Amino acid sequence: MKQRRSRALPRIITGAVILVLAIAMVLSTKVLSAAEVAALNPAPFSAEAYAKEQLPVITTYVEANAKDLPAVVTAVEADENAAGETLGKKAPGASNAVIPVKTTGSVVEVNANFVKLKVEGVADSNTVYVAIGQSLQGTAYRDATGEVQFGDFANQTDYQAAANSLKTTVLGSVVTPLKSAQPGQTVTVSGLYIAGFGADATYIIHPVAATVS
Repeated sequence: MKQRRSRALPRIITGAVILVLAIAMVLSTKVLSAAEVAALNPAPFSAEAYAKEQLPVITTYVEANAKDLPAVVTAVEADENAAGETLGKKAPGASNAVIPVKTTGSVVEVNANFVKLKVEGVADSNTVYVAIGQSLQGTAYRDATGEVQFGDFANQTDYQAAANSLKTTVLGSVVTPLKSAQPGQTVTVSGLYIAGFGADATYIIHPVAATVS
């Protein structure tokens, strides 16, 4: 009888240890909420959703901070770098400052990429364009407020996709009335000018809002 008890005792002890460990594992297991699970497994980046959410934010910023184009031209002609620093924003890592501008001008000509304007207060030696085609720079929109930076995105692909989708969104909405503008009509536009981008004495506005009359 003593031998049987001695043989059974280790099995009893082992069973008890396993039971204690199992109870401990159950007690230490954390049940995650749906929000916590989502945080651990974020959804893939949607550039389309980003553009849809951010374009109204960018538009509000531009319309609240836009400078009259003739004043911007004067500042750029005096010192382009200083104009970018004082009138616009330069996003971290960006090559150029982006200046919010507004103007009203008479349509000179329209093509697939631009509406050319004659603007009172801007000398004829300067050329003013509103971008309406592939000439649009999505980075101007992404970088407009100076607050968006590469570190806000998971990788370079998402960073560039954000700019591309903003461009696509603008092409599908903001520029629509501009594409059918006719010489002699009046365009009122607010948008973004990229300091130091493009040919000298050329001012390309990337629109966020525009009317034609």
